[in-house]
Amino acid sequence: MRRLQILNITPSNNSAVPAKIEVGLDFTSIFHGKEWIDANGTRYPFYTYDNDPATAAPVVPAGTVLLVATTFDIVENTKYAGRYTVYTKPGSNGLASSEYDSGTGNTIIRVNEAMAAGTGTELTTGYVTHVSTYMLTVTGESNLVVLEQADKSDRPVEIIGRLSVGWGEVIMQNLLRQAQSFAGPSAPDKPFQGQLWFDTINSLLKIKPTALNNNDWAVVNSSFFGTSYRHTQSTGATTWTVTHNLGLPSPYHASCDFFVNTVGGVKPILPIDVSFVDANNMTVTFSNAETGYVVVRS
Repeated sequence: MRRLQILNITPSNNSAVPAKIEVGLDFTSIFHGKEWIDANGTRYPFYTYDNDPATAAPVVPAGTVLLVATTFDIVENTKYAGRYTVYTKPGSNGLASSEYDSGTGNTIIRVNEAMAAGTGTELTTGYVTHVSTYMLTVTGESNLVVLEQADKSDRPVEIIGRLSVGWGEVIMQNLLRQAQSFAGPSAPDKPFQGQLWFDTINSLLKIKPTALNNNDWAVVNSSFFGTSYRHTQSTGATTWTVTHNLGLPSPYHASCDFFVNTVGGVKPILPIDVSFVDANNMTVTFSNAETGYVVVRS
């Protein structure tokens, strides 16, 4: 749970000049007022919705839904403890919901609630916590901002925001995928650095050493598992000629798993003969013409 130390509070009872709370670093991405958001994640200022009854009927920006303002708690401050809602900018010339001060390196958060005048340590004590917009730290990438009720399903695990509908099923499915090391015939899309993947084609556990790029999965403990090659036999034959190019040391040998296609599905089988021709080639002989595949590990 994120806890941001309060550096300064500027109280106000004037809604036109909202109270301010100052915290360290740049957190403007998670402290926002009410906005409109479309299916692509594009956000529009709340004031683009004309709610003046004296004008034409109000029209919500096409294809958008309301994004509620960020809420948070102030704790460990006796005078100002409680739940607060980030201020919503009323117009193009209005005060921002939050802003980053490059001079101090701090974020200024404006709130809807009135804050009575205080003195001394009342203005510099406490923490901002229980923020409704999440900011997740992702190794090798920028921080991931998750809006309230958001659902990000374009990564190997589905990432959901606060108050998301059906969150229990999402969490259980995420746990199951992790328990299975994202097992499947192809690598997970947009993987996280350090993520595991069980390659079901080659029966190998792999790890992602870098972020996002899908082409550099490494075999976990390759010195133990070695490298592997999968040969697929699409045409039925009693003898399969396998060119694995593993560069086996002499005397040539390797660990092999053999599978054939049957009416009941793919099943393991023991061939009647396996012959390692040289460092890079082998033959496999069956009593009947078979299709299937063999995984060869050095």
